[in-house]
Amino acid sequence: MGDAVQGNYTVTYEPGTLTITKGTAVVTAPKALELTYNGREQELVEAGETTLGTLVYSLTKEGEYSENIPVGTNVDSYTVWYKVEDGDNYDGVEPRSVIVNIQPCPVTVTADYKTKVYDNDASTDPELTCTVKGIVEGEALTGCTPRRVEGQNVGNYVITVEINGENPNYTVTVENGTFAITPKDIKVTADDKTKVYDNNAETDPELTATVTGAVEGEGISYTLSPGQDVGEYAITVTAGENPNYTVTVESGIFKITPKAVTVKAEDKTKGYDNDDTTDPELTATVTGAVEGEEISYTVSRETGQNVGEYAITVTAGENPNYTVTVENGTFAITPKDIKVTADDQTKVYDNNAETDPELTATVTGAVEGEGISYTLSPSTRSR
Repeated sequence: MGDAVQGNYTVTYEPGTLTITKGTAVVTAPKALELTYNGREQELVEAGETTLGTLVYSLTKEGEYSENIPVGTNVDSYTVWYKVEDGDNYDGVEPRSVIVNIQPCPVTVTADYKTKVYDNDASTDPELTCTVKGIVEGEALTGCTPRRVEGQNVGNYVITVEINGENPNYTVTVENGTFAITPKDIKVTADDKTKVYDNNAETDPELTATVTGAVEGEGISYTLSPGQDVGEYAITVTAGENPNYTVTVESGIFKITPKAVTVKAEDKTKGYDNDDTTDPELTATVTGAVEGEEISYTVSRETGQNVGEYAITVTAGENPNYTVTVENGTFAITPKDIKVTADDQTKVYDNNAETDPELTATVTGAVEGEGISYTLSPSTRSR
């Protein structure tokens, strides 16, 4: 440089030297890196920081370094060495290490809900399965076995999952499921029954019912009840305790039919007397009625008091428990025995019929006030 005048000075310039030395790389690294298993090699990126230079990595202290390297696939701890690349402007550092941990992937195994209708047969149980959530696509857990609590009655049974296999890349959480056995639908239908009325419960036919849908060999609890008078009674089915079934009941008909009876008018008779007050009491004979029970009926006859036969009619009353057959009878009025005795007469012979005394007779036994028709004529003359 030349001289220069600056105010009161003449300045002489002489050049100097600037020396730039290599910088020292500063590296900051984490104590460990935590990664989660994902089924493939994982790229290690920024396992540390540097203020100078380029940070490079290797799986061995003496290995080849690169800016990014893949670490293992499976769950494990990996040691990664890193350093700052040497350059014209930097001093390298001794390789340092960081621990890279690949943690197990969390998965959940849930026993699937299963159900069946009660049949008391373990061979019909649906296959037990489970659902796995969180597993890497294309992979499966080993030794995953669902089991359920034993039992075949209606109810809910716990399904557990046993993990017996090795699954080092997964942390498995198990969620139990439910195996439900639901009641079986059955129908109990009362069988129709009938009998003839006898007012006696001991003669009722055995009440039975038909069960549809129950498991073969199993009994169903129910009761039945009817009535006793003539008519149709609902045979009521009352289901008992049947915890393995949903019972639908249908009533039946218990029919008591009327009992057949015969009411026969008894024949009656009297001798003619023209007096209805002397008629014998009209009666009838009942055949077929239950002992101790009365049959409602009336008996009447055709009117008349002259000699002859009159129908005796039976009219049945209200007898709801019976079918009444009536047989009429006969009321006979027989002729009354009477005697007509000609009165003795006499006259002195005069050969003149006009002087004959009046011929008369005495009637014995006739109804008072009634005339008897007869004629008199002499048949022999006395001399």
